[in-house]
Amino acid sequence: MEKKKLIYAAIVFILSFALTYTVIKMYKNRQSKETVENIKDK
Repeated sequence: MEKKKLIYAAIVFILSFALTYTVIKMYKNRQSKETVENIKDK
């Protein structure tokens, strides 16, 4: 029983970490794209 809980907790941790990583990556990409567009406008 404890082993199943441990595996479940590990999966949840990895999924949340991957989700956070993806969101940060997307946010950074969007920011850099906006900066490039701002430079082009000027």
